Amino acid sequence: MTQACKFSGQSSVEKVELEIDKQTLERAKLLAETRKCTLAELIAEVIKLLAAANVTKDPWMGLFADEPELVNEILEEAMKNRASQSFHQKIA
Repeated sequence: MTQACKFSGQSSVEKVELEIDKQTLERAKLLAETRKCTLAELIAEVIKLLAAANVTKDPWMGLFADEPELVNEILEEAMKNRASQSFHQKIA
């Protein structure tokens, strides 16, 4: 099932010139035709999708990507603390 481009038809547009290889251009034309939109609409949609993907990524997820042992230690200590402390205790 193909989806149509959701181009918003913004009122302010600028003309740009792109240099891309023939194979990429043919793929873009085929995608635009399949999705029933223009190349400009296709490019706008791809940019919107890529921008949304960056926003949804959690910046903290990759923070400890190079430190798996440290993450394991942190989680282990958190689990020990959780097991030893009751969260339902009243604090005096």
